[in-house]
Amino acid sequence: MKNNIFVDYIYNNYGIKVNDIIETDKSNKIFKIITTEKEFILKKCNIDFNEKVKFLKSQNINNIIYPLLTKDNSYILKFSNDFYFIYSYYEDINEKNEIKAQKLLSELSYLHHNTKFQKTLSPIKSKKKFEEIFNYLQYKSTLLETFVRSIEQGKYDEYSIMILKNYHYILDAFKYMEKINRNIINFVKDKITVDYVFLHGSPKLNHLINNSGHFLISYQDGYFGICSLDIAKYYINIEDLNINHYEIINNYFSDYNNDFYFNYFCFLVFLYFIKSIIVYEKDYISSQSFIYASEAIKNFLERFKDKIDLIK
Repeated sequence: MKNNIFVDYIYNNYGIKVNDIIETDKSNKIFKIITTEKEFILKKCNIDFNEKVKFLKSQNINNIIYPLLTKDNSYILKFSNDFYFIYSYYEDINEKNEIKAQKLLSELSYLHHNTKFQKTLSPIKSKKKFEEIFNYLQYKSTLLETFVRSIEQGKYDEYSIMILKNYHYILDAFKYMEKINRNIINFVKDKITVDYVFLHGSPKLNHLINNSGHFLISYQDGYFGICSLDIAKYYINIEDLNINHYEIINNYFSDYNNDFYFNYFCFLVFLYFIKSIIVYEKDYISSQSFIYASEAIKNFLERFKDKIDLIK
């Protein structure tokens, strides 16, 4: 694909002479720019990405790939009604996923620890947020119970047996979430001060480049929040790898001075798996999502149950 207007716009703003533009991800509007000398990546972003990059620069964060500056000293470029950014393309040197998972967590830790600032939890805002979550959980609990009861009354097959066998893991998740919620509410009532950090927002293995060091990419949707949000997403993305999940996650949270962060991490992991269950009727998609989520919860409990049980 070579949009001549776009090509001229890139040259006028970056001085890059484009030979071709290849669309590599249509849904996310990601393109590879081909030039005679090298290649670049062009991605869509929001207008606030410019300020995010400026903040990361001001904190001297050195483990991310920064976008190029335009001739107007902006990290983003407006074209039509969209905003884009460009960064140099680096070949990702292949390494085992198990190794890359640990490198990714190390880079997330660096990003979090070097962008942190403290905030006091707001009882009013937290209460509203958790009320919304628990209204959803009550709805999902009723929906799942109805789904399971319909299976009990129907004709059994291989999916029915797995669903009925694994349902108690779902129930365990709801039980632990209620327990953790009470614990978090106590932290909020005490108005504890917690670290807010710049969250990557999408901590996946393919968002870490191995090339003369390890560098994070695809952080354009990052935002400020509690580190547990990133680590929950990280765990979900690597939970099927053959690594010591307990050790690496526990090592990460060992740097924090109270259990709030780990407890919130557990709550978020449970919440994600519960949300991932699609329930319409007993069809292939519903059955598969139920079985996947229940197996993932089972694995999570096997890895972290001893520590979760200590939550009061």
